[in-house]
Amino acid sequence: MTEDFKDQLTEADGSKSQSVTEMESTDFGSISSGGHPDTFIASPLPPEVSHYGSMSPFQESIQARITQEVERKRRAGVFPPTFERRLRDSFERLVPQGGGTSREDFRSLFRSTDRAAFMDIDVPIASNRRGVSKLKKVIRSLTAWYLNYLLQQITNFSANLMQLLAAMDLRIKTLENRIPPQGRAVGSSIAIPISEKASAYVSGELSNLPGRSIVTGCCSSNVLTALFTTGADVYGIDTDETLLDQLQQRGLDVRLASTLEELENVRPESLSCVVLQGDYELESISKIRKIIDSAASAVGAGGKIVLVTHRPELKLEDRRSIIAIDLAPGHLMHRETWEELLCMVTPKLSLEVREGNNAFPERIIIATKLTN
Repeated sequence: MTEDFKDQLTEADGSKSQSVTEMESTDFGSISSGGHPDTFIASPLPPEVSHYGSMSPFQESIQARITQEVERKRRAGVFPPTFERRLRDSFERLVPQGGGTSREDFRSLFRSTDRAAFMDIDVPIASNRRGVSKLKKVIRSLTAWYLNYLLQQITNFSANLMQLLAAMDLRIKTLENRIPPQGRAVGSSIAIPISEKASAYVSGELSNLPGRSIVTGCCSSNVLTALFTTGADVYGIDTDETLLDQLQQRGLDVRLASTLEELENVRPESLSCVVLQGDYELESISKIRKIIDSAASAVGAGGKIVLVTHRPELKLEDRRSIIAIDLAPGHLMHRETWEELLCMVTPKLSLEVREGNNAFPERIIIATKLTN
């Protein structure tokens, strides 16, 4: 074997060897003509790749084929929502202790950090070589005062840092105790079902809308089913995997996800319509603002955001809906409040409000995005 590592770099066909100085980079940079590895000359990016991560036409075609295949398998029932739920739960159980975001994970990580804050300057001096142990002992004795000086400062910093983390943990725990835990059956999307007349009105308004649409809280109404029968490019999301399984068995494209989670993962300006219904209006004001802002980012110019809301004076008789509304983080709001909230989040919306009255009890707000 040659001792020069450059002689080992040969072409793939085993022919002439090629030194480092003769090689040229075909990536986004090249080695300088002098062959110095610390001198890197940047080359321009290929024309189909931008600094912002946009895909080339070939990559877009591959992504489109993947998306179509996933949608086909979803409609075929290969990935039922109950399976997605079990898969998520399995991943959460397999997360290493301290690697997650739960309270127990934080406690485990806090304890391990507290133990790691201790430092020992009494370095070991044992050695298998003759005389090395004595040499290490002399070096340790000569540097002990220096290391001890540094250790005192590091220990003081570590102690104050751990006290700061403990104080922050206490303050965050106080806030967490005031917020309902995730997954609790409060404000469920089926707590306030949408009437048949309201579902028919919404689906009629959106039946001829081009482009892809999303129906949130799809288990609380028949909007998704009505749009699907017209041939519209639409899919629905909800958090009730049992009802989602039933919709998927009927050939509908459904996803197991919360409203905010899905809207934040959608590519900007990729949708023509977002239908907001179900549990979103029982969320806190801050979360509703995030949902509306994410929906406004997801639709392009001319796109629509349809909000199906209920009036505060709504009277419900079933026990589940009454409990859900009383225990929800938010509350039902008036028309003027919704209009003000939409204008506060983004001024790029043109609002049209349809009060149900005798036709249907819901209030439907259609916000059209004027510009991007």
